[in-house]
Amino acid sequence: MEKKKSKSQEISFADALAELREIARTLDTEAMDLDRIEHLLNRAEELSRICKESLRRVSDRLSDFQQTQFLE
Repeated sequence: MEKKKSKSQEISFADALAELREIARTLDTEAMDLDRIEHLLNRAEELSRICKESLRRVSDRLSDFQQTQFLE
């Protein structure tokens, strides 16, 4: 049985980064209650993990590519 992807697994790096920037702007400029801040921080952590994983995958692929080019 195939697992359904969560919303966070479907988001692109660019979209995750844009949402992170929006969260940072919101936290810097808006007064809000503690529950809303906690929700935004939780989402920011999730988005940060997505970005880090995307960067790691690209870095690994680039390293693999460079190694194969060196061997040729």
